[in-house]
Amino acid sequence: MPVTRLSLGTAQLGMVYGIAGPGTSPTERHATSMLHAAYDLGIASIDTAPDYGLAEQRVGAFLRDQNLHEEMAICTKLPSLAKIETARIEQQVEDGLTASLRRLRADVVDTYLIHDSADLTRHGRALIDALCHQRDKGRALSIGVSVYGPDELALLDEYPELGVAQHPFNLLDRRLLAAGWPERLAASGTRLHVRSALLQGLLAMSPEAVSAGLAAARPLLVALGDMLGRFGLTPATAALPYAFSIDPDCIVVGADTIEHLEGLVASASTVLPEELFAALEREVAAVPHTIIDPRTWPSA
Repeated sequence: MPVTRLSLGTAQLGMVYGIAGPGTSPTERHATSMLHAAYDLGIASIDTAPDYGLAEQRVGAFLRDQNLHEEMAICTKLPSLAKIETARIEQQVEDGLTASLRRLRADVVDTYLIHDSADLTRHGRALIDALCHQRDKGRALSIGVSVYGPDELALLDEYPELGVAQHPFNLLDRRLLAAGWPERLAASGTRLHVRSALLQGLLAMSPEAVSAGLAAARPLLVALGDMLGRFGLTPATAALPYAFSIDPDCIVVGADTIEHLEGLVASASTVLPEELFAALEREVAAVPHTIIDPRTWPSA
């Protein structure tokens, strides 16, 4: 069942997030309601990070209050080590995970990811050894890296200890598939976590609502909507089935409301027609990097 491979993304629960979001900080009550809804819908995994504002604290409080630590798998991330000397990496990783575990009210996390993949270039083997140490101590069951593009996945060849890779994939960002990485990761036994199935909400927006700073996305959204419409679909109803088409271990899905989350879960088991994949490649191609990488988006 697809829902068992969904993980609730919690950036929306701890801070202002997403191009299509409400633009206000989420309340603790709202965050708790979303976590309850995810659990009731059958989602048994949570993706969070220290960089997501109050998310870790809110996840931890929910899991403690509902006594769900044994039922919900947790993935969290290591804060950037950009300003840390390599000689201090071991202690920094220890302290970072300790702080996350404290906020999560947990003794162990299922997955601990490097959040800033550039840290692997900066610190290399010292960082890998520090993460392996935490795994060997039983504080993280698996370790991995979150990346923004398939070129960064080459790091996995150098560091096979990393058993999880988190990568964006969606109807506009198909680089992962084009580069053949789903098969390569499966062959190496590396688990694939997919994120950005709706590209931080951009794919579900009407073209007219997209800001002037992202005006280049409007014709792509029109083309995508027209193409999916011929199959009786929308970006919102096709996003998760398309992400499942590459058979990831996990899809991180974020939502601003319970209704939004329910709709996404309901769409997850949709079977996409084979003709759709060819039409997508034919009619919605050549997507600029400035559209598929949110780091390049204008701030307003």
